[in-house]
Amino acid sequence: DRHIADKWFLHIAGATAFAFALAFIALGFHWVRLGPTIYLPWMSTYFGFSAMCMLGLGVRFGLR
Repeated sequence: DRHIADKWFLHIAGATAFAFALAFIALGFHWVRLGPTIYLPWMSTYFGFSAMCMLGLGVRFGLR
């Protein structure tokens, strides 16, 4: 069923976004210290993930 696939996609996207949020909170409160050269790949990975999820949702819901 297509709705089950949509639910799994949304759950995985939400869980991954939540994990990124926790990582950014830990970085913001300096619970985890990373060098400045490591911060840019983290941000790039997050925004790339967000863009892929938005594209995936657009494709899934746009084809109905």
